[in-house]
Amino acid sequence: MENIVFENKATQKTIEQQANSQENPTLLLISRLKNPEIFEQLVFLYVDYYKQENLKAKSEKLKERIQKELNKRIEVIEKDTPIMNNQEDGGSHCGSGDDLFWHDDYEDCREKIQINKDEYYNDRINPNKWEQTQSITESHEKGHFIRTFGNRYFRKYFCSGFDTNVFPSTTERVLKYSKKHFKVDSINEDHIKNYIGDGKRYLFTGYEIAERMSQLKSYFGMKGNEKFTLKHLAYAREHYIPDTGFDNNMSEFFSAITKETESRFIELINSSGI
Repeated sequence: MENIVFENKATQKTIEQQANSQENPTLLLISRLKNPEIFEQLVFLYVDYYKQENLKAKSEKLKERIQKELNKRIEVIEKDTPIMNNQEDGGSHCGSGDDLFWHDDYEDCREKIQINKDEYYNDRINPNKWEQTQSITESHEKGHFIRTFGNRYFRKYFCSGFDTNVFPSTTERVLKYSKKHFKVDSINEDHIKNYIGDGKRYLFTGYEIAERMSQLKSYFGMKGNEKFTLKHLAYAREHYIPDTGFDNNMSEFFSAITKETESRFIELINSSGI
């Protein structure tokens, strides 16, 4: 691969040198969220959402309320990491709450980190990189608490960077998953269609797309408003999964970023508070 130089004169690192950063992903996430440009992007995205959906849009202090709530949530994720050791307990996806201001108790709407090694994605995790994948997961779930992008507004917004009809999920992969989780030895076409349909509905939501974008920024060690480029994307397509040992639907994620949509993807990842 060519020796690509990142356009940040302060670092002058090649993309290959930036890749597979060993800095803690959660610390990178928090650093980006505290960057004034990234924070402002996030605020304006929420403002636009509430105005478009006519939710709280009449509030003259909407922007200030959003800023205050985001700062409170950033402070929360800096303090601790909720964990669980029960693979039957999937936690509560706070990202699907839609409303940034909705919560009874922060602890009730935070995503817990699964520490049982026999958890959901075991067949997509390199066991030799368990610590690294857990760090990525921690950051991913904490990101959900900040970016509550569960509404169809955010689905439409983020899906503009993808061809959602592209979802490679082979019969072999579906069978492997079904044997493990449902104890079945065979599957039919309807089962495959249902599995793929569920997978697409899950992956192509605003809150899942946003956190996978965040994973990519952390993979390159981005801690501020550095620009993610097409060259970063090209490198990540080839190296992200082998380097991290983690394929939390990243295979499908990369496949759905096509030549026709990749420019929009780059625009989104750089302008959406990621």
